[in-house]
Amino acid sequence: MPINANATFRKFLVASLPGPTVEKRRSLNQNIRASTECILNAGPPLSSTASNLNDAEAIQRAKAGDPAAFEYLYRLHSPRVYALCLRMIRDTTEAEDLTQEAFLLLFRKIHTFRNESAFSTWLHRLAVNLVLMRLRKKAPSVVSIEATADSDDENAPSSNLEYGAPDLTLEGSIDRINLERCIALLPASFTATRRAISA
Repeated sequence: MPINANATFRKFLVASLPGPTVEKRRSLNQNIRASTECILNAGPPLSSTASNLNDAEAIQRAKAGDPAAFEYLYRLHSPRVYALCLRMIRDTTEAEDLTQEAFLLLFRKIHTFRNESAFSTWLHRLAVNLVLMRLRKKAPSVVSIEATADSDDENAPSSNLEYGAPDLTLEGSIDRINLERCIALLPASFTATRRAISA
């Protein structure tokens, strides 16, 4: 692909992403709705050549490096990709970054799309893989075994960590999984009786 098309698409993609929002939101659903509307209305209106495209033409032209075709694909699919990233990450800033990375990855990998599935399905899988890779790269929190709380320190947490002790939160979930497996092994007559008793 020509280098100038790559630079043009990056400038478009960075310029069309919404800026950070300052207002506080009350719930995740409002957060998704407001951010998705922000992405839908982001940037200048579609150019006349991009608005006349259909999906198949846009994909073929994007494979050839046409910035207007990428603009069309971005405008069409960015709200869904953003919503997917936000559902998986639950952080608006990181979801915006991942959306941008997904479309930059699309720009680099669109030549691998073989029309064996719907383009939206292929893009969805590309975005999911990108988010999963980001989650794998995040380092788990590290707790030092050597760090002990001083008994004289008033700011120290009141609960003492006991290393090697069973985790009761995990213990309950394992018991619940084992119970569900055992219930699934029961004959149908027992499960029907259990439903009638619990109702």
